[in-house]
Amino acid sequence: MSVKKINIILFGIEEIGSSLINEILSNQEQLLENRNLDLRLPVITNATVAFFEKPTVRNSWEANFIQFAVPFRVEDIISFVQENEFENLIAVDTSNTEDILPDYFDLLQNDFDIISANPGVQEFSADFKMALNNSIKKTEKDFVFINSNEKNLSQKLVEQILRIAAKQNFRIAV
Repeated sequence: MSVKKINIILFGIEEIGSSLINEILSNQEQLLENRNLDLRLPVITNATVAFFEKPTVRNSWEANFIQFAVPFRVEDIISFVQENEFENLIAVDTSNTEDILPDYFDLLQNDFDIISANPGVQEFSADFKMALNNSIKKTEKDFVFINSNEKNLSQKLVEQILRIAAKQNFRIAV
């Protein structure tokens, strides 16, 4: 059976983001064997810099983030995933910054589903919520918010990643 590659772009490597990475890495082999899912983390960011994984090097984010992270804009990430022809894109926002929230629109328009544990989501204005809902409907992408105070948050984030990955329109690598 073919493997479905899921490319997770992680915004925020603080406590929640690091915990999510460890959860993904610890379950990676099992997900590959039992579900034919290959969860990948080609881009990991904090508030100011991003680590762009090289296609030949996997799972070396921690050491390389410190050494090779570069300042970024969301447009840089979108260009990177397009240039590398990544499919099955899920943006996971575990940051605590509201700066990323307006970028949700660009992410949705560029084929990203979004899972957010960013507390700023709870402060959306009614106009912002309406515009975001319209964008979600227009792009037919998923947007999931999980309260950052939830217990076992990294596990719940992985559960949502797997739910989105199970969607019919995600592409299988050949």
